[in-house]
Amino acid sequence: MRNVARKLGAITLALGFTVISDDASTQSLSAEEGPLSKQSVLKSSLRTTPITRNFARQRLQNTLTAQNAFLINMERRPDRNETKRDTRAVVPFANFVVNVKPEEEGLDVEGAFTLGAASDGINLFKEEVAVKLGTLATTIKAGSFKRKTSGKVSFKKVIDCTYWELEFRPLGNNNFEFKAQLLGVKGITKVSPEDVALSIGNDGGPARAQ
Repeated sequence: MRNVARKLGAITLALGFTVISDDASTQSLSAEEGPLSKQSVLKSSLRTTPITRNFARQRLQNTLTAQNAFLINMERRPDRNETKRDTRAVVPFANFVVNVKPEEEGLDVEGAFTLGAASDGINLFKEEVAVKLGTLATTIKAGSFKRKTSGKVSFKKVIDCTYWELEFRPLGNNNFEFKAQLLGVKGITKVSPEDVALSIGNDGGPARAQ
């Protein structure tokens, strides 16, 4: 029995329980409470103290609180690849003219546009930009454009095996110059100015011939 109590004592100590595992403790209990049976020794060996129970309860509560906080943060955390959609009403361009020049395995577009009277302005660094050139189209997430030393704002990237280069230059009084170049496009059909469309945030519209 003493060997059993010692083994139980070693195990329960590792789990944080109060145990009776040596002869002195057994004798002390025997003197105060009378002879101990095997069952009473086993029950006493596995008995927890209020301090142990409170500690275990607090530890479990801390774990659940940390898990809940993590899940809440994950729900609030935006996806880095997600582009915020503009839900404002679309303000058409007052004017948007382009000149399209088909190139070998590519396309060059040059033009200019004027913001509508109801426009609150555009911000190429904070707004989504969508471009349609014939059957080719792409949407560029906010923050993708870079400022050049000349004052122009540009974007360069290979998208679906096609090289896209877009450039904007402010001309004053809500007028902007627009250029687009595509490379690596094989078998491209003729693109007319009416097949070109541009939107920046909630400003945009189709083009017409220059």
